[in-house]
Amino acid sequence: MPAIVLVTSLAARAQPPGTCRALAEAAAAPLHGERAPWTVHIDRDDVFLAALGRRSGQPEPAASWSNDELTVVLEGYIARDTSSPRAVQSDAEHVADLYRQDPAAIERLPGSFVLVVADQHAGAVMLWTDRAATRPCFAALVNDLLIVAPELKCFRELPGVDRTLVPGSLAAMAMNGALMDEHTYYQGVRLIGPARRYSVRRSGIRIERYWQRNFAGREGGQPPSAAEVADSVVQATRRHLAPFRRPVLALSGGLDSRLLLAAARRAELNVVSVTWGFDHVDTPGSDFQVARQLAEQAGIEHRLLRLDVDALPRHAERVVYLTDGLTGHLGNYTEGETTAQALAADFDAVVRGDEMFGDYPPVWSRQLALSQVGINTGKRLWLLRFLLKRDVASAVLRDYARQRRELLDSIHSSVSPTDVTDVVFSRTRFPRVIASQSPVFRTHLEVICPLLDNRVVDLLRFCTAQQREGKRYISACVRAEFPAEFAVPRSAVHSRTSWRQRFPQLGPAQRYLVETLLEPLASFDAWFDRTAIRAWLDDALAEGRRAPWPAGSSAWQRRRAQTGAWLLRPTFKERVVLNLVTLKLWFKLFA
Repeated sequence: MPAIVLVTSLAARAQPPGTCRALAEAAAAPLHGERAPWTVHIDRDDVFLAALGRRSGQPEPAASWSNDELTVVLEGYIARDTSSPRAVQSDAEHVADLYRQDPAAIERLPGSFVLVVADQHAGAVMLWTDRAATRPCFAALVNDLLIVAPELKCFRELPGVDRTLVPGSLAAMAMNGALMDEHTYYQGVRLIGPARRYSVRRSGIRIERYWQRNFAGREGGQPPSAAEVADSVVQATRRHLAPFRRPVLALSGGLDSRLLLAAARRAELNVVSVTWGFDHVDTPGSDFQVARQLAEQAGIEHRLLRLDVDALPRHAERVVYLTDGLTGHLGNYTEGETTAQALAADFDAVVRGDEMFGDYPPVWSRQLALSQVGINTGKRLWLLRFLLKRDVASAVLRDYARQRRELLDSIHSSVSPTDVTDVVFSRTRFPRVIASQSPVFRTHLEVICPLLDNRVVDLLRFCTAQQREGKRYISACVRAEFPAEFAVPRSAVHSRTSWRQRFPQLGPAQRYLVETLLEPLASFDAWFDRTAIRAWLDDALAEGRRAPWPAGSSAWQRRRAQTGAWLLRPTFKERVVLNLVTLKLWFKLFA
């Protein structure tokens, strides 16, 4: 799908001619070669709006509509009722009608989108993201101008942008594998998060969150019935797949993907399923075996894509480039672009079973709520202090604590700790871990998440914390409504690679991780202590024990680092190694 680039003035005074276009061209420059040429929709002294096409396949124009007073440009799609055919009215024209009748109706639209409406009569430019922020989008304010671009790398060379590194973001990536809330690595650039509305007028800019995740039981405390849950998922699946000619369902054999398979069958949709992973043996109960069994039972075509974790050295830098280093789950996306290319040969969209709430157990404090979602606190941060240079460690940890505190302060104190878990998941964890990986796929084909449909999310918010735990209630509902699909036992062996098992072994992927972390790099070394990292890797990876110590480290420094690494053994997590490699590659590419 196309990606929007927007530059608009916040000031009453006119900008010099060509200023907005020049900044937009500078923002889009890093994407040349990655995307098809842009289509310009507005080119004025106060506003420049264009959409970049996707690189592979036929260039796809952005959904757009305009008249003398109104211009609408849509990145993504609206999940409209099938009774409103796109052949009669495009998504953009549908949005224009809604805007003229009731602008608030736009904020109830389901789908996956970044939407811009330029209202010349009102002298306003409006931007909305969908409720889950499924499409990454970034913004910076420079000299009374708002600049919006689809990737963080667009701001790397942009004049006037404050690219001071945010210490807390380095800590968040290293420890959590994702950044917090709307922070990025650059002080002057923000992620435009879920359910955001940017209203730009000559008097300034107003940034609001038009929808908040909340959980509230119905009158009498009744959750939705099994029939209501099933019907909402079936209708959502029908709406979200309607814009695409040949979707493929990512089928893992777990609850979410088999629910979508069942919904597609009930909706009488023609889909193909695919399973990919690193498990090269179809062991009993594996993802591959269960998914094949489900597809055979459903009578649909099924494909297997076998990935090779040892391809990590060939693909890691490319993955970090595509994702702007915003997700640390590097091992799971080793061959993500290769997978997307293979699927794009036959399909135009991949359907995924991502949900907008986690399956966490109840907690009794807001700090524990953060830990549940993977935002580390307490003793886990001792490891971070050990890995950092001593002269920057305190500043990094203070800024990380500030980000964590601001995140909690933004959630009303009346929200229970358990509900805070799901609020933070939807605002921080989901957009960072899921949506930030989508550029790996979206350079080639669309990514669809029907379980994020507004109506499904609104219905499931009536479940209590206990019912959400382990997806207990939705599991009971769909088992009752779709007994055939859930008669097949769930997979017991996951196809994701186990780094816990791999780290004690020798191999090219493990060697690449060690060599990458120990390679001298001035920008990275200004923050992290390679002698401490070497001592830590000595205990963490078999390949680490064979690695040389950094040049210039003294025997005393090595002994001190080895003692510290030994004391911190209980805090070791395999994913921190992958997070640090992601961060190191980001420094190499962008810092």
